[in-house]
Amino acid sequence: MKKISSFALLTVLLVACKGNYAEVDDMDWISGNWKGIVQGNEVFESWTRTNDSTWTGTSRFEKDGELLFSEKMTITKRKDIFSFTSVSNEQNDGNAVQFIASEIDPEQVIFENLAHDFPQQIVYKKTAADSLLVYIDGNLNGQANRIDFPLKKVK
Repeated sequence: MKKISSFALLTVLLVACKGNYAEVDDMDWISGNWKGIVQGNEVFESWTRTNDSTWTGTSRFEKDGELLFSEKMTITKRKDIFSFTSVSNEQNDGNAVQFIASEIDPEQVIFENLAHDFPQQIVYKKTAADSLLVYIDGNLNGQANRIDFPLKKVK
């Protein structure tokens, strides 16, 4: 009886662990050029898979053709951990900020850095073959805040 119970427990644990394990290919839906309008600004985001464990990206916000904000981003998988890193000269004194994936499935990834001022969460969600909802979420000046970035794939 102990062998059967141990085997059942081991099987449950393996299945549970596999549910949180993501393959690099699970993130390929993020690749491409994306565009949206947020609060009257044009938002452009571009992602390219550069090797078997890394995507590089850029994001920029423009209003009437004038650049308001830009950042360089990477998503990297190392030792089964996905991380999102952002660098912008306009924020954090130009220093890189890293977020660690807390959830990955074939249509969504949630990156978190609870020690960061804002955002504490960055979420990428595939809503259709040509659409993403990206949002940043967290506490800003003592208030819960979320900003949505609905994006469409640009051909």
